[in-house]
Formats: sequence, structure tokens, C-alpha cells
Amino acid sequence: MASVTKTSICVLGTNEVKLIITGNPIPLKRARANVKSGRMFNSQWKQQEATGWLMRKLWNRPFLCSPVQLDFLFIFEMPKSLSKRNRIVVDGTPCLKVPDLSNLIKYYEDCGNGIIWEDDRLIWKESQRKIWGEDPRTEIIIRWKDD
Repeated sequence: MASVTKTSICVLGTNEVKLIITGNPIPLKRARANVKSGRMFNSQWKQQEATGWLMRKLWNRPFLCSPVQLDFLFIFEMPKSLSKRNRIVVDGTPCLKVPDLSNLIKYYEDCGNGIIWEDDRLIWKESQRKIWGEDPRTEIIIRWKDD
């Protein structure tokens, strides 16, 4: 499990902020079934709770009830096996390894429910990128219209 320690928020405009969560981005995993009972359970609940607390710490305002636009930037740590020369070439290029982009997005959408936005059904537009970089992190730009 990746540990998330440093976070920050940047106010970009009246209705626009950027959340930065350091550490490798976290994808949403499938629900698991208990072998004995057959009941479904969320194996990531502790991790999602920790990410939610980080979001709550940064977002010091009521959750949004109006349409929300999100821009995601997922930056993954480059393989340690790359030479310094190759690291320069690879930095900022598309990351085509697992996890899937859709699983990354869903994890952060779910963590923001009831904290940043009332429900992820309010998200009407998104853009997303997954790249290689020196400092792994997740950047989320949130834009909204006043109620």
C-alpha cells in the first residue's frame, strides 16, 4: 500500500483549485468476495478512508452541489533501471503500464464523494493524463459554478 504524506492545495481562481497528493497514484480495485460467506467487501476501505481524510484536510469548505469539472494528471515514478539519459527522454511521456486510467479516476472520484462534491454524479466533464515523472503524484484541478 502506497503511503501518502505530502499534500497541498493551490487556488487557481475564484472557482478553481488544484489538489496535489504525493505518492504513486492509486487505482480502484474490484470488490472481493469472502470465501466462506460469499459476501462482497471493499479491500481498499482503509486506503480510501485515508485519502478521503487528506482531501477533507485540504478542502476546507462545504462540498459542492453544482456541476463539477475535473482535470486529472497522474504522474508515475519512472523505473529505477532507467539511465539518467533515458530518464530525461522518458520524463513527461505517456505511461502505458497498468493500472488502467479509468480505475485511477474512479478511485479519486469515490474518495471525493461527500467531501469535495456531494456525489460523483455532479461531475459533468473530465480530462485525464497518465505520464512518467520524477516525483510521483496525483494532481486534480477542480472547477465549478456557484450555486
